[in-house]
Amino acid sequence: MRTERLLRVHRTSTDCIFQLVLRIDPEAGRISFHEEYDYLPQRGDAGREYSYGVRTRYASLAALVEHLSPNPDARGTLEDRLARAFRARVASGDLADGQELGAARDRVAAWFTEAGVDHEPADWFWVNSD
Repeated sequence: MRTERLLRVHRTSTDCIFQLVLRIDPEAGRISFHEEYDYLPQRGDAGREYSYGVRTRYASLAALVEHLSPNPDARGTLEDRLARAFRARVASGDLADGQELGAARDRVAAWFTEAGVDHEPADWFWVNSD
């Protein structure tokens, strides 16, 4: 599995690690994007994690690359090109910190729809009960 950590920010006001992560997993047959929030433990709060995500089949790779990075002369594998396309979206501010919860997931889901690929939500959460 290939994991691309596109953005990582420590939000000191809430002691939260915010990340944007792209995972490309040919063995599992899927591509996923996650907007992750890891609230670190504090006195009286053992911590919690939230992830707002979207996933599609690995077979959608070529269609996603064509939609997000339509340069037939581009170098690298389709996986490389998809990772670069997502990094470019972070660099341009299309995917960023400081947006509403789920905004990055929703934007990526819209790109998946525009590319004509089936996708589904991949949200999860974990609360430390210690």
